[in-house]
Amino acid sequence: MSSPRHLSPSSGRVSSRLRAIRAENSASRGSSGRAIGVRDVHPLPIGARVGELQVARIVHHGEAGFVYVGKDRASLSRIAVKEYLPAALADRMADGDVGVLSLRYQPAFREGLQAFLEQSRILASLDEPALVKVLRTWEERGTAYMTMPMYEGLTLDATIRQMSRPSEAWLKAMLGPLLDALAALHRVGCHPCDVTPENIVVGDGGPLLFDVGMVRRTLTRAARGRVVVRDADYAALEQHSRDPAMPEGPWTDIYAIAALLRRAITGKPPVSPLSRVDSDNMEPLSTTIEGYSAAFLKGIDAGLGGLEEYLPEEMPGVNRDIGSMQGEFMRFGAKHNDIFPILADMIRWATDLPSRRADA
Repeated sequence: MSSPRHLSPSSGRVSSRLRAIRAENSASRGSSGRAIGVRDVHPLPIGARVGELQVARIVHHGEAGFVYVGKDRASLSRIAVKEYLPAALADRMADGDVGVLSLRYQPAFREGLQAFLEQSRILASLDEPALVKVLRTWEERGTAYMTMPMYEGLTLDATIRQMSRPSEAWLKAMLGPLLDALAALHRVGCHPCDVTPENIVVGDGGPLLFDVGMVRRTLTRAARGRVVVRDADYAALEQHSRDPAMPEGPWTDIYAIAALLRRAITGKPPVSPLSRVDSDNMEPLSTTIEGYSAAFLKGIDAGLGGLEEYLPEEMPGVNRDIGSMQGEFMRFGAKHNDIFPILADMIRWATDLPSRRADA
């Protein structure tokens, strides 16, 4: 397979493509960047029965539903209960069942429901310390539920704020279970996985990726909306565009991991990739930060830099074919991920992707 050609930073095509992506993102901000809005819906009342559980408390309300504390009436133990109730499509009716707001929302509601069940099935099948463990899934009241253990801890964002600056050893200890979790998710085709400091909980058992975003992405696509990332500060270039030549994939989560590490070390997320393609003026960690190994810092820099190389050629019939060669490196779509092994090769090995080196 021939190598795809790429534009030099000085090429006018780079600027024209970036103008299109920036215009697309500016237009989406007018409505908070959401194709599906969050509105007030009615939760299950305290004391309501769902499955074999009794609702004891409401702990979270998001765009795809609620999370409750459920009490087992026999053992009096408490577990988390997640309910699928997309706020833009459905609400709770007088009898307690969930119903769509309009019949035209029925297809999107059903697609989201199937994604909820599929996400539950995937999480239940995986045994990774950094992933939520689904105990049971069932359909009831016109919707679906899953139960999970009760997890305690702070978000990674809050944890980092309480530290003067995390050490390299601490970051690698946190990163290992997360990479294992991502590798397991990528292996079953689940990506990108909403890797942000607010979506990672750190407790006594280590880091936990709290939600992998399948339902949110499905709901947005079903409504023919633009899939907006959970936190734009950790979004790769391909997540800012609908360009089919810039697909999302496992490489998208690798960018997020590198962005998360930069935030942990510097206290700030990286500069948006939209403003760094024409001229990447973000200072590299490897030349400005002390107290970490050079290889570790260069790996993070590599995960966030060289953005001009990722723009596709606009010639007809030429794009970033996955698996094609670019010099000695093999491309993997929107990013070729020539990144320090702890950020890329571990995931690539675990997911059985081809090596980034042609001779490996």
